[in-house]
Order: sequence, then C-alpha cells, then structure tokens
Amino acid sequence: MKLERTLVVMICGVFFIVGRSYLNAQGCCTPGTSSLYGAERGIAQYRTLNASLAYQYNFANRAYQGLQQVDDLLRRTASVQSLNIELEYGLADRVSLLMLGSYVWKSREFTTSSAVGSGSQTTTFNTNGVGDVTLLGKYAVIRPTITSPFEVSIGLGAKLPTGSYTQELDGTRYPIDLQPGTGGSDLLGWVFVARSYPAQQLSFYGSFLYRYAGSNPDGYKVGNEWIASLGAEYSIVEWFQLSLQLRGRSAGEDFASGRFLPSTGGQMYAVLPGVIYREGNVAVGMYSLLPFYRNLPGTQVSLNYLVGIGMQSFFDFRGSPEPQVEGKNSK
Repeated sequence: MKLERTLVVMICGVFFIVGRSYLNAQGCCTPGTSSLYGAERGIAQYRTLNASLAYQYNFANRAYQGLQQVDDLLRRTASVQSLNIELEYGLADRVSLLMLGSYVWKSREFTTSSAVGSGSQTTTFNTNGVGDVTLLGKYAVIRPTITSPFEVSIGLGAKLPTGSYTQELDGTRYPIDLQPGTGGSDLLGWVFVARSYPAQQLSFYGSFLYRYAGSNPDGYKVGNEWIASLGAEYSIVEWFQLSLQLRGRSAGEDFASGRFLPSTGGQMYAVLPGVIYREGNVAVGMYSLLPFYRNLPGTQVSLNYLVGIGMQSFFDFRGSPEPQVEGKNSK
C-alpha cells in the first residue's frame, strides 16, 4: 500500500510538471489575479487548526480588447509568484477565523523595436515583498450532520494594507499592479454552501466572495470585485482525490485622480482541475487554473494560466475526537 501511494504521488508530480511545461507555451495573466484558498471551504471545527503553505505561479503574455485577443506592440509579459501561508482556527462551536498572508515576487517585461535597424530592446522590472494580509471570520448557519451532510456558512472580513505600495526605481514609483500591496483596506463578504454524499465519496460546494476596495493614502482605489466558485471533489480511494472547479471573477475599474482608469477591471471565467493526496492529518494538492472566457475593457494583458502546489496540516486540540462528516467542511 505504501509503495502504491508513492507511485501515485510520483505520477501526480509528473502530471504537474508536464502540465506546467505545456502551459508555459501559452499566453497569460493579470498580475493581481485573486485566489480564494480557505474561502472555498467551510469553517474549522472548535479548537482545531488548519495550517497551509502554498506556492503559485502566474504568467501572462497575451493582450485582449473586450472578447478578442489582439497584437501587443510592446510585447508585454507579466509574471507573479507567491508563497502563501494560511491559518484557520475554530474559536467556538460555529465560529472560526481565517488568516492569509503572502510573500510575492512580480515581474514585467517590455520589448520595443529599435528605431534604427531591425533590432529590439527588452526592459524588465522586478519587485518583491510581503503582501497584504486577509482576515475572514466565518459562522456556520447550518452545520452538517451524519444524517444531513449539508452546510451553509457566512463570513465577514478585511484585507489589511500590510504590503508596500510605494516601491520605486531611481526615484520613480512602480505602478500599483507591480507593488506587493495596494495600500488600501478592503471589506469582505462571504457565503459558502456544500453537500456531501459519503456513500459515493463525492462532495459538491459553492462559494461567493465580494470585496469592497478602499482607497490608499494617495487616493488610488482598485476596483470592487466578486469571485464565485462551483466545485466537486471525488475520492478514488480514501487517500487520493480528484477535484474540478468552475470559477468566475468580475472586477470594476480602478479609480484615481477623480476618474475611472481605462484598461482596468473586467470579467474572466476559468476551470481549475486538481489532485489531492492525504496521509493522516496532512494533505498535498496540485492544481492549475485555465481561463476560457475574458471580457476586458481597453487593452489588457490577461491571465492565461496559473499553476500551484500546496500542503495543509490539521491539528486537533480538543482532547477527545468527535465524529466528523466527510466533505469540504472537514478538510
């Protein structure tokens, strides 16, 4: 059994590497692409802790106007790498608190043709630093039971301006989408619904997150945003799961200097396939995000793929174990 599990993990690793190599041949991404992490599962049980560490890579090099891909005269590419740390603790019988922090590396490249001859010049800008911290309080309106494995949870939270938004190069400040943070405080509203079918080793879930963005001290305000997800998980065996998710994201235009800024905001829909391996209280997951629809105002370089790998550990401080319902809430 141990050898079998080891082989499955190796196969998953090959799948991840080959998938990433294939995706690198394609285009990509808006550097500020959101990720939901713990907002796509129910509350942590009382006196338990979920701790996660994840790495994500985004890459972009295709420009869009509205629904159409267009030529980009600057031949822009953008990438974002992030190391994300997540902690969620069950404060009470129906209440848990989620905290998400990150360290990000952002890069943007422009290629311009030479005024003389057929040569070209490439300019690259790089930034890195601690990102903004997100806090989300969750409340279980309907808790799942063995006879009724259905749950509904709601939550409120905030994104705090812990990341720098003032990094410069030779006295010139980088644009906001190259900064590790936005400089503004945001308010969050959240809803989560899930239904498990233990006999079929299958669970379905949906989540909705709305972010109302605040202005930073310079008066810059990123667009308000909503993210909606529908997903399913299927256990092939007790320790190995497949996951598939459909995600939609819509962001409003940024606002600064008394006006809405062109070529900001827009809508995107994507699928997220993934695999999950579990061993005791530890889970390892690998996933990718593949957009299939974009509608962007102005001209923007838009996300074409995201790949990631993460590990989650579960700690129980209750003393004696309680019955758990298999599904999204018991991650």
